[in-house]
Amino acid sequence: MVDASNEKNAHIQNRLEEASIIWMTTVTPAGQPQSAPVWYVWQDGEFLVYSLNSARVRNIRTNAKVSLHMSDKGNGDEIVVAYGLAKIDPGAGPASANTAYTERYNTALTNYQWTWEYFDSTYKAPLRIKPDRFLSW
Repeated sequence: MVDASNEKNAHIQNRLEEASIIWMTTVTPAGQPQSAPVWYVWQDGEFLVYSLNSARVRNIRTNAKVSLHMSDKGNGDEIVVAYGLAKIDPGAGPASANTAYTERYNTALTNYQWTWEYFDSTYKAPLRIKPDRFLSW
């Protein structure tokens, strides 16, 4: 968890709660970084991401180190970067069963004209990322 008792950590906690997209970087077995935007929830000191069963998942199977980057707010500040380890968590259940996730992304699904059934069948790899370090500016 982020201890929000100081100003810098309070800033990180605020950004974790308000941002809806975060850029996740994994590394291929050949060492090439790969970044893509993902939806997430911040729960119990971890990021929960539902992923396509894609290169991202294959990368995590061979190298669990990841970074997560929040975009700035258009002026080069308000940036948060997290570094940590990712794991595939089949016990997490589908996204539609996670109330925090569905509350956060119901509007986005409507805008895409997707259903939760579609999302669950497409983004069926739950990833948990435990950060060990945050940077912000």
